[in-house]
Amino acid sequence: MVVTFCLLTSALLQTQLSPANAAWSNYQTSAAHSGIKQSIDINYDVQQVHFGINDSDLSRYYFYLNFVKPVSAKLFNDGKGSFAGINIDLNNDGTPEYSLQSDPLIPYDGNYIHSGIFVDKTPGYDLISSKCAVQTFTDMAVQADWIGFSILRSCLPFQTTFGVQGFSFHDPKGKFEFDLVPDKYWTISIAGATPAPADAFAGAASSTDLPKVLETAETSIANPANPPDDLVALAASETRSVVTISCANSLGSGWAAKVQMTSAMTKAGYKSFIITNHHVIKDCIPTQNVTVTLPNQTKVTGRLWAWDEINDVAGVVIKTELPQLSWQGVAPAEGWWAGVEGSPLGFPGVLTEGIISSVTPTGFLATTTAHINPGNSGGPAFERMGRVIGIATAKYLDAEGFGIIHGAPLLCGKVIACGSTSLIWSANTNPTSSATTDLQSQSDALRAAGSIVLEGAKVVLADTMADLNEAKIDFPSAAAQFQAFKALAPKVPATTSNAAADVTAISAFATNIAAYETLVHAKINAVALTIAKAKAAAKTKTITCVKGAITKKVVGTAPKCPIGYKLKA
Repeated sequence: MVVTFCLLTSALLQTQLSPANAAWSNYQTSAAHSGIKQSIDINYDVQQVHFGINDSDLSRYYFYLNFVKPVSAKLFNDGKGSFAGINIDLNNDGTPEYSLQSDPLIPYDGNYIHSGIFVDKTPGYDLISSKCAVQTFTDMAVQADWIGFSILRSCLPFQTTFGVQGFSFHDPKGKFEFDLVPDKYWTISIAGATPAPADAFAGAASSTDLPKVLETAETSIANPANPPDDLVALAASETRSVVTISCANSLGSGWAAKVQMTSAMTKAGYKSFIITNHHVIKDCIPTQNVTVTLPNQTKVTGRLWAWDEINDVAGVVIKTELPQLSWQGVAPAEGWWAGVEGSPLGFPGVLTEGIISSVTPTGFLATTTAHINPGNSGGPAFERMGRVIGIATAKYLDAEGFGIIHGAPLLCGKVIACGSTSLIWSANTNPTSSATTDLQSQSDALRAAGSIVLEGAKVVLADTMADLNEAKIDFPSAAAQFQAFKALAPKVPATTSNAAADVTAISAFATNIAAYETLVHAKINAVALTIAKAKAAAKTKTITCVKGAITKKVVGTAPKCPIGYKLKA
């Protein structure tokens, strides 16, 4: 059950490099097949692998997989589980640690990119992971006979040499056909290649790379439940710091945070640190560039500096100085006035207002009645004095006035170096207000918010268990493995008398369920592939064909000699 959706709007796709139209500082080509392989449909027959570092983007590695025939849009979106990719052997031991794969759910389109799949093989099975963002593409307009993959050089610990092998998998009527090229892992040498830019940081940047908080937290807020004394003036002030962010096929919002920029940032000429959601910029992680539309509607290039998928936060730097918004101070409470500003549906500088309807201080999440719509993602949610208390992130489906805010402390250690979250939401300083705090109401609100998450997580767990049971039927030889895997499922948390603790446990349960679901599907895929390879190996045989003094070996399920050759007696 999906109870929320992310707030994005559409934008244009990007065209990508072909092997022929780029300037390469390092370009290498593997050996082709050494023999004839007829165990796979010729449309899925791979011939060579190419590798390159492009002069226009030194932060990435490019891999190209060549086919015998031109690639069609649905070649790897055929509804039969077909896919292709590049295996990566970092330590040159002949066993891949990772692979870059096409997504069997997304067809190739024109000369546009789409996201691929990153698979981590280090656990001993194939685990679909978000550790690295994979980009894949081809060029349908010229009937290209290749598909490309790219990945950030900083994402994996690449050495001066590493091994790769391309592959193609096709499953017509359960025949489980596959092809590998070259025949053995090909060693790529990048000695002498131009290094990646110094300002290219991965999502898990070290604390020395991150901007720091300025210890100027507000210690109190007068009458937080009251609307601003002058909403017109407050809105005008906030708008000067709020931007629109465009990335590939998405559009969201962002705001300039009050931070101490790092020396690397200032040396590179960056003047503002923009906060947004991870889901706004995730499709641009491969290039690390986004388009930022300033309050005056001027467009500038933003550089992705740091990001964190789990907490759905990201930081972008720009070379334009914007007024910085304060984001440290008293922890918000239910009943506070709240404003949200951003670019809903692409309209910039739109303000909505309401109240904070619930807060989970231990999880740094809140809900608000201020309307949040597609395009608001990443924009600021702020209190009556203009201090940002969190990021407008999502809304509950089929509900209005039920927006979700990711609290400012979630930025700590992920995109900003804070030292302590107590500097961001101070739980020890009480706001000055004539209203009394209704502890029971807060407790009820906490449980209500948590129960929604719990119900959704239970549904995901039930679906995951159903997948396991179905897989056990399809792969009876792996029944014992699946039974052991099933036992690892997270346990549903028990309710206690502590509402805040309940919500923390429920949120953790939801996160664990999502991770477990990914593991289950990866395990199913791994077992299916193992069985496929075993079936394919069991059905193949080798024959020797001769043509005068020339001898060829042909491998396949029903191998035949090429035209002009005869079967050797």
